Amino acid sequence: MDTISSPLLPPELERIVFETAARMAFGSIPPLMLVARRVHIWLEPLLYRVIRQKHVPAAVMIAVLESRPEILRNAVESLFFDSSLEGELSTERSDQLLAICSTSISTLFFDRFPKDKAAWTTLPSLPKLSRLTCPLLILTGIVSLDPSTMQYRYPLLTHAEVGGPVAAEFLVLAGSISTLTHLACTNPSDSFDASIRRFLESTPRIVAVIIVCGSSFVGQYFDAVNDVALAECDQARLMGGTYPDGADEDSWMEWQDSALGTGMDFWDRGELFLERKRKGEVDASRRWMEDWLY
Repeated sequence: MDTISSPLLPPELERIVFETAARMAFGSIPPLMLVARRVHIWLEPLLYRVIRQKHVPAAVMIAVLESRPEILRNAVESLFFDSSLEGELSTERSDQLLAICSTSISTLFFDRFPKDKAAWTTLPSLPKLSRLTCPLLILTGIVSLDPSTMQYRYPLLTHAEVGGPVAAEFLVLAGSISTLTHLACTNPSDSFDASIRRFLESTPRIVAVIIVCGSSFVGQYFDAVNDVALAECDQARLMGGTYPDGADEDSWMEWQDSALGTGMDFWDRGELFLERKRKGEVDASRRWMEDWLY
């Protein structure tokens, strides 16, 4: 491993070069770790930057949790925590993983089915969390905290994605998170025009509300999103987006690709869509971000 024992660059610069290469191509990390021992030490934590079922083999995660859990403490940036992860690692190890990396996570998918329903509303303090995907009950648990506690535990939470109804009560909950600027509702089951109109009017800090659906369900939501009547100043703040839902497609691969920096999810496409609107590259009245719909 130490065939390159004498660095050709200053150590700080050499480390930046290797870490940049590793972040640009996850698959390059194992061979790069063989270059030299110092490179192995630098890059091994990046193996665990994004944790999702099958992305990092369960056997590897179990071994790390049992022998060197400290390596995960500052390494994990994005965690996909669901029943599949619990099934592979066990509930105890999954909880251990979340507790260990709670201070480093910036992107979290959290959806579990505990026997004790009260656990649905339980999340640890996540001081770096900016993007959260969760059931409504989790969001309810967050906003049930008093404002100062909520601000202390989730000071950087700006993006929230919740599936299901877009009722007025739900939007009131979301509006009480003072740091929130982006809200997504996945596959909403309720009529949402009046609720969203009131929400945007009363919450000017919100940059975007995105109605998200599977690509095969666009027909169900296309007109509903387009028909929401909004004030001129709020027109650009409501948009529609999709995720892949074909029989052979992984609906959450976009989440993983965005976390790794190798692709975009609907949040990223939404930012690009707003930028294109500002530049006049798409019609100002258009609400769906996907070009293939037009």
